[in-house]
Amino acid sequence: MTEVQIPAGRAVLSRHTGLAHYLEKRSITEIYLMGLALDYCVKYSALDARQLGLKTHVIVDGCRGIELEPGDISRALDEMKRAGAVLLKSSDL
Repeated sequence: MTEVQIPAGRAVLSRHTGLAHYLEKRSITEIYLMGLALDYCVKYSALDARQLGLKTHVIVDGCRGIELEPGDISRALDEMKRAGAVLLKSSDL
């Protein structure tokens, strides 16, 4: 398994960053995400990854959310799960 560490950020996996091409060129089809902030950066990266067809795992206990509005974190987790991301704990690895 090849480990690629990418700095957190909104839509890190969008086609505009070149990362999608980088992963595709190396035949990477599965990613694991964790970081700050779960309800923003992690969520959008997971949604981008699913849109690109990547098998996406979110290590929930490796994330922290901002929760500007009550329920933001719960809604983010639900949205990622509905998109097909696998939510797991680090102990599951």
